[in-house]
Amino acid sequence: DKSTAGSDQVFGFTASPMNGAVVRVNLSSLNTDGTITLDDGLLALYGDSSINSVNSEAALKILNTGENMALRREGFLLSIEQRKTFTGNDTLFINSTQLRKINYRLDITIEGMNTIGLVALLKDKYDAANNNKALASSGITSVDFTVNTDPLSVAADRFSIGFEAPLVITVTYTSINANRSEKNVLVNWHIENEINMASYDVETSADGLHFTTAGNVPVHTQIGASYT
Repeated sequence: DKSTAGSDQVFGFTASPMNGAVVRVNLSSLNTDGTITLDDGLLALYGDSSINSVNSEAALKILNTGENMALRREGFLLSIEQRKTFTGNDTLFINSTQLRKINYRLDITIEGMNTIGLVALLKDKYDAANNNKALASSGITSVDFTVNTDPLSVAADRFSIGFEAPLVITVTYTSINANRSEKNVLVNWHIENEINMASYDVETSADGLHFTTAGNVPVHTQIGASYT
């Protein structure tokens, strides 16, 4: 089912498990002419009545002739997986195959996680810039990535999504501002302390809903650092 508006009832679900989180991942090609082509997708549903094991409620993956993306669990590839409502850390293992040497985008939609108390992180074994990227707990996070001649960039297990207890981070912002600089936006911020911080991601959005990373700024070691 490659339609973003499709119905999951085609797989024969007899009860709705959507009393928990819903995670949808769409894989799209970023074409050289500027167009975007939806290639494949997967869905994970969390519910109180589900179990953390592959059963008849799961939808096995039907392989495409082109790009394939599925969830990997217990030796099975799944288009739709049902999981038990979160009681602690959990991981969705993504299996991607038959990717071409081009640019792609993952659109990761998460619903119903904002009351669970966990954070969702994209794991990328190849690109450190995308690894441990925080995902919106309610909404869409778009992540661009590239497949090249390096075999690791096309590894089937390159991506996963981890759900973890949030790390306590203490940052005191004393000022932050953004100003237009010709065709760019210059963002400046000043902090007084940084605890458990590694870097800052600066994101951009054209509609306030879909965000992509514009840059990454490592933390400074001195107290009272300023960033641009």
